[in-house]
Amino acid sequence: MSIEQLVEKLRGLPAEKQREVLELIESLVESVRADTPLRSLEGLWAGRGIDLTREDIDEARREAFLEVPTETEVSNADLDRRRELVARIRAAPKLLRAPEGMTSVELIREDRDSH
Repeated sequence: MSIEQLVEKLRGLPAEKQREVLELIESLVESVRADTPLRSLEGLWAGRGIDLTREDIDEARREAFLEVPTETEVSNADLDRRRELVARIRAAPKLLRAPEGMTSVELIREDRDSH
């Protein structure tokens, strides 16, 4: 049976039965996925002249995450940015009064971008 024939038969069903068919198809797809074993990544490298060891992978992971800040560093950086913004607002009273047609937030962003 072709896909066109299936679609034709499906269109001949009432909407509720079409939904049931869709649910059955989704259930079958999920069961096939669950039954399919995952392929080993080792097989992907076979025959390509690539010899990766566990140590190579561990080293690559360490290098990849070398520049990732810790939660404390992120929190401290955010706190530093907030302190800097407060200090700039206090040092520049003009920032407290935005010109006509400009919001204070826009003025602060403009000032930040100019530094």
